[in-house]
Amino acid sequence: MAFQWLLPLTLVFRAAHALPFFTNGTIPTNLTTTCANALLTDVIQCPPTAARFMNGFYYPPATLEKACTSACSTALEQYETQVRTACVGQTWAGYDDENDAPLDMIPNLMRYNWDLACIQDSGRWCNVVAAAAAVQADPGQSPVGWDSTPPTDVQFSGPCDLCFIKNLQKQAGSPYYYGPQLQSSSIYQSKTSSCGVAGYPLTTSTLPWSLPQAATPTPSSCAGKKYTVASGDDCYKVSKTNGIGTAWLLSDNNLAAYCSEFPTSGELCIQNTCEIYTVNTTDTCESMAKSNNITIAQLKAWNPIINAGCHNLYKMNETSICVSNPGEAYVTPPASPPLAPSTATSAAPVPTNAKDESNRNCGSWYNVEEGDYCNLVTMRYGLSLEDFVFLNPSLNSNCTNLLLDISYCVAPVGDINDYSGRPGYHTPGATGLPFTKVTFAPASTTWTPQITRVPFASGTRDDCYRYFDGSRMQTDISGTNFRHQCDLAASVYDVSLEEILLWNPDLGTDVNTTSCSFKEGVRYCGRFYVDQPPTPVEGPEFSFPLREGYDVNCTDFADVPKDFTCSDVLDVFELTIAQFYRMNPAVGPDCSNLWTEQAYCMASPNTPAPSPSTSILSVAPSSTSMLGPSAPTHTGQPANCVKWHTVVDGDNCASVADEYFITLEQFFAWNPAVSSDCTTNFWKDQAYCVGTSDSISISRSAQPTPTPTSGLVVPTPNQPNNVVSDCNKVAQALEGDYCYLFAERNGITTTQLYAWNRVLENGDACGSSFWKDYWTFFGVLNTAMEKLPQELINKIVLYLERYPNQPQVPIIEQQSREPSKLPPYAMISSHWREAVEFVTFHRLLIKSDELSQLRAIVTGNRRKYLTKLRFIILIPEYSEEQCGRVESKEEQQSNNECFTQIIVDLFSTLRQWEDAGLLCGLRLQLEHVHSPIDLRDRNQIRLEIAQGKRDRDIFEKRWEDSYLDLSESNKIPTLSNLTYLNVQGSLVRKLAPAVGPRLAAFLPNVTSLFWNFGEGGDHLINVENRTTFAKMLEQTKLQQRSVAEIDFHSETPSDQRLAVPSRIPPGALYDPFSASLRVFSQNLTSLALRGYFDSTLFWPSSHETCSTPTWPFLKTLKVFFNMATPSGDWYFDGSTASSDEQFREHGNPKTLDPFLTAFAKAVQRMPVLTHFVLETELGYDTGFWDISYHAPGQRAETGDESEDDVGVRRVYYTVGELWRPDYFIAEAFRGIGREIHGSELIERFLEPRSWTLDCSMFSFLC
Repeated sequence: MAFQWLLPLTLVFRAAHALPFFTNGTIPTNLTTTCANALLTDVIQCPPTAARFMNGFYYPPATLEKACTSACSTALEQYETQVRTACVGQTWAGYDDENDAPLDMIPNLMRYNWDLACIQDSGRWCNVVAAAAAVQADPGQSPVGWDSTPPTDVQFSGPCDLCFIKNLQKQAGSPYYYGPQLQSSSIYQSKTSSCGVAGYPLTTSTLPWSLPQAATPTPSSCAGKKYTVASGDDCYKVSKTNGIGTAWLLSDNNLAAYCSEFPTSGELCIQNTCEIYTVNTTDTCESMAKSNNITIAQLKAWNPIINAGCHNLYKMNETSICVSNPGEAYVTPPASPPLAPSTATSAAPVPTNAKDESNRNCGSWYNVEEGDYCNLVTMRYGLSLEDFVFLNPSLNSNCTNLLLDISYCVAPVGDINDYSGRPGYHTPGATGLPFTKVTFAPASTTWTPQITRVPFASGTRDDCYRYFDGSRMQTDISGTNFRHQCDLAASVYDVSLEEILLWNPDLGTDVNTTSCSFKEGVRYCGRFYVDQPPTPVEGPEFSFPLREGYDVNCTDFADVPKDFTCSDVLDVFELTIAQFYRMNPAVGPDCSNLWTEQAYCMASPNTPAPSPSTSILSVAPSSTSMLGPSAPTHTGQPANCVKWHTVVDGDNCASVADEYFITLEQFFAWNPAVSSDCTTNFWKDQAYCVGTSDSISISRSAQPTPTPTSGLVVPTPNQPNNVVSDCNKVAQALEGDYCYLFAERNGITTTQLYAWNRVLENGDACGSSFWKDYWTFFGVLNTAMEKLPQELINKIVLYLERYPNQPQVPIIEQQSREPSKLPPYAMISSHWREAVEFVTFHRLLIKSDELSQLRAIVTGNRRKYLTKLRFIILIPEYSEEQCGRVESKEEQQSNNECFTQIIVDLFSTLRQWEDAGLLCGLRLQLEHVHSPIDLRDRNQIRLEIAQGKRDRDIFEKRWEDSYLDLSESNKIPTLSNLTYLNVQGSLVRKLAPAVGPRLAAFLPNVTSLFWNFGEGGDHLINVENRTTFAKMLEQTKLQQRSVAEIDFHSETPSDQRLAVPSRIPPGALYDPFSASLRVFSQNLTSLALRGYFDSTLFWPSSHETCSTPTWPFLKTLKVFFNMATPSGDWYFDGSTASSDEQFREHGNPKTLDPFLTAFAKAVQRMPVLTHFVLETELGYDTGFWDISYHAPGQRAETGDESEDDVGVRRVYYTVGELWRPDYFIAEAFRGIGREIHGSELIERFLEPRSWTLDCSMFSFLC
């Protein structure tokens, strides 16, 4: 039994001082609790690499020094003993490709690999010596496992070096890998004899578990010859002797894979003979195919045991494989009539069952039959696998998804290298442009750029997945929720603060610190592991075991980490001790039985939120009631402050002062902590004083009783300073009266009572200032209010409190759905009624199932008030069974029809209002398209799945490849009074991008377009979406000068060594998506774009038939382009020898210069351009690449060095050190605005800019 390399263990670890070899997510679910706990033990004496050593790999000395310690060796022995004791008789199905691997084997094999990697001789690491020998044997090749320069300073004495002897001794004495073969062939004894080495006897070991009995060949009919197994035979020897692939030998005789349990007697059938080749440890599919003059496709076809990616060759060392066709030799058939020319000259008819994505410019088609596979098809038609996949893009690179009874293209028309998208094929760019290279800085003929690696910070671990330069975090975080730079770094790299501190000891260990910063010029570890743990789909989100006795109706669980106290739990999860005890009785009523490193219930319908405590205060009539702040405050604010404002996004000192009708001097006097320029101590979510008792005259000290202007004499006693000037009725409070009873008896509302009697403080002082026998006002002269301008009344109503504790919140943002307080004010006068309706209905947020209510409630003039409508679209619900599978084509079509009908209903309703003259200048935002089932409680569902109460649920994977589209847009009516369209097509459900231009076609007077669409993971769907969008956009002719923001967001691969899939339709010679945006943009005044673009975004391809473009009105242009072209080529390059995933850092002239040349030609056709920015993100460590232009008066985000700079034209480059624009590009940028603003120009090359989000560039990014 020869088990192979230990599977790479999980790379994801929780922040802790110990890193377990396995996690709950990686071990089988069928193990006993005792066994699982043993496997999950933290081996704190060993680094994670100790469990990942692999046979045949080489490791740097630094790695070996950390892992190969006596403490780690002892710990591994103890770990093995613990697992062996706890896991007796248990197996791991599928471990390392074995059917039932005994649990005893796992730590034993782990320790064997550790022993082998850690062999030393005379102070040398033998693993490193072997790496040096591998480099000498094959110069230019880095040894397996090394990711940097191979060892060059290690000495070895040749084949008899004691390092090699010790390594062979360890392997020959082991039952793993080649051990049994080495023992049977006496290679070790022969080696020590020939080298004259003594004193290293061979000690063999056996497997720590029982082996099954050796198999006996099963007698069966044999189409070949028979071979009798002799003493000393093994599978390697038999296959070599008989000229048969080892895998064919085992398969033909129904024997176990990889020579396990090879028979020692009996007969074997030798059937599929062939020319053989013995696999060596350094072989690859490419090297074996090349050395035997065959193709990789033939190699795999003749040896089906080789998997698609050739990743299992390490299991075939010393075995024989076929390098000719196995079995009977091929007999040439009789001569047949001459065949047609092998190269097709015209396209063949397309079969009805042709694969949708296959290239229609095809010379021949083949229908896949039972038993076919890709290699067989390609050999049959003399086609390489690469060409087959190219002609049929639906096939993946390994061609493992060939479909039965589907026709595929098997021959190109003419030369396949003439097809668009082939390697080396390029769209012709601009030629013949004379230019002279401009020199921007003195050149040096002796200096060669060198990449100097920034050193690590003191104590920072050197085996992290992501690092960052401390200078990258030197950014202003005031006004954010980050306490310090370490909080910022943890957020950027999506890890916890505890992990940042753990991986960078120089930062300290206190997670509660209020000060934590990074030094410039050194690197810090930002992420130790590769990625976040995958979100579990079959259980609640917690890692520790559940504490027994929790509430059975619990809807949310959470872990309680080590060192947490009960107070920590109550603070973090905002619970009372009574609530926590009710959901988790095991902790006890005083929480004294809390166990850490357990999961607890944190939310349950049986435990409602605590009611706010209330107390009754006794207030004397002469007191002044003051409301306190609802958020944290600064020191120095006046004690008699009675009105507070909590700062939100967008606030500044001046806007707050305006909002409360106070002066800036008053604001700064009442809030002395705020600096006079409002840049210091003006914080979001902080409360500031905006009114004091003496400033708004609410004192109730005795004053002369005023005389109402209505002529009414107010009887005594009455409340001082309570009279309103136009009062015309008063009544006396009787025994037993309270506010509501008094208002009811006098035929008014309580709202009117509060408005006409200031001492009642809008009802808050009814219990303290409504006094028996005092005279109270209950009537006013409405004619006085009628004299105020309507705009002023609208303003007054706008600032009234509409909802409890939510002053000035419009209905479009109202979250509580509580009744508005405004309707009673409509009774004051007709002007007030109009103001209340204006404020209520000018902005609305409704769902599509509320459309009938919208028609019923928003009637008459209310429709005229409507200026903005946010519309949430609800598609049908689906069943629990459907939650566990992806949407079918029929379900997608049904959703499209529902989506279309909702749009038709909405537009029809608005059209009716428009025809009645009751709709003008409407702004429409379509957003949050979803089914109510999409938003179900995931934690509850995962819990029910874990408890077996429901079947699996795939959540958003059900619809991730579905795009909602308009099925019959001809039913949509035109809307002339809709001027603004915002389509949010990537929130929850994705909309087909063509929805944007399809809707815009029905809006002849639209002036603002904001479209947000996301690209998914299926690049064929992306190609289709972009192509359809382009066709629809070409038909959209804007009749008004407009602004547009269009976001086709798609992440560039984080690993920049990978190829980027093409987004250009097959056969296209340029990107129609980019070209359609160019045509569309020529009537715009402002344009912002994000996505994959090529040069046709700015200038027509030679393959287009169109006039010279011009942008007569365009003032602002912002383009955020991806690092790759739509055809998949990279715009940027870097060191080709770099192993860094994000190595691209400077422009590639072959791809970037044609793109910029087209842009330079375009800007010369933009006569009124005042600002442009062309930008892309190169990666976390590299930052942004951008070029920008700023007309006089336009401030730049970065680059301006003084106020004087703002007065002249500026061109700023943030492009790194190696790339510079050619003469034509640079001159075009220098010429922007020259005729209008003069020749003075500032041209600067700036330092790289980090990843800070630029909300000024794209509103849809923020």
